[in-house]
Amino acid sequence: MKIHIALQNPLQTALVQVLNLIDGQEFVDFLSAKLVIVEDKSALIKLHSLDKYFIVFSVKNPGVLPANAEWINLLGGIVTRLMPLIADPKEIENRIAKATSHVGVPSTRDPIESVTKVRGFGPEVNILVVDDREKNRERAKTELASQYNLTIASTYIEAMEVLNWDEHYEYVLSDLYLPPNDKNKTLSPEAIEIGAQIPYGFLIALEAARKGSHVAIVTDANHHQDCLSAELDSLRKGYLVNGKKLMLINYCGKNWAEALQILKGEQKEPN
Repeated sequence: MKIHIALQNPLQTALVQVLNLIDGQEFVDFLSAKLVIVEDKSALIKLHSLDKYFIVFSVKNPGVLPANAEWINLLGGIVTRLMPLIADPKEIENRIAKATSHVGVPSTRDPIESVTKVRGFGPEVNILVVDDREKNRERAKTELASQYNLTIASTYIEAMEVLNWDEHYEYVLSDLYLPPNDKNKTLSPEAIEIGAQIPYGFLIALEAARKGSHVAIVTDANHHQDCLSAELDSLRKGYLVNGKKLMLINYCGKNWAEALQILKGEQKEPN
C-alpha cells in the first residue's frame, strides 16, 4: 500500500512507527499515493482528488465528507480501523472505484494554475477568460490568444483579483460553475462541500460589469440535467449592467470565439 502522511511532526513520526508494524506499506509522495492521511477537513479541501482514498483525523461532521474519505478517531481508530484498512489494498481500490463511478465525474482534479497572460498580434483588446478546467483554458488560448491580449484565470479568487488590477478588460468570458473559495476566512471549512461547484460566474459578471467590461457567462452544463442552465434558456436576450452588456450563454459549449462573437453582436443568439 502506497501511503502519504500529510501530518505535522511529531504526530507523523509516531504514526509512521505504528504503521511500520504492517508489512507491505510504502511511504511515498502525494502524487504516488493511494491512501492519504490528513489532519482535518481544511487539509482535505486543499489536497482532495478522486483518485485517492483519504483518512481524516479531525472533522466536526463526518457525514459531510466525500465518498472517498472517512473520519477515523485518532485515539482508538488507528488500531481498530486504519491498520486493517491498510492491510487490505483491494478494499482501498474498491472504495476509490465507488467514489469515481458517477458518470461525468473526473478521476482527478484539474490543476489550479496561476493567472496566465498571452499578448496577441491583433488590435489592443484585452480579454479575461475564467475557467477551472484545463482543457477549456487551453481552448481559450487556441481560439483567442493570436488576436487579443488574453488573460486566463482558473478560480473565482483569481478572477476577482485580476478585475482589480489597473488593466481594463473590454470583454470578460467566465464559466458559470467554479470550485469553492477555500481562502475566504469568514467561511468555516465545515461549510465547504468538497467537489461542489458554485455559480461564482454571476458574481464575476457583476464585478466585471461594474469595472466597465462587457461580460458573457459561458456554461457547457447540460440544460436537461442542470437547473440553472435550464433556466438560462429563457434569458438569452441579455442585460445591461452599468451600461455594459451581460449575456448568459449555454448553447455553444466552451467555444470561446463563438461566445465572444455573440457578446460583440457579430453573431445572433438562437431564439
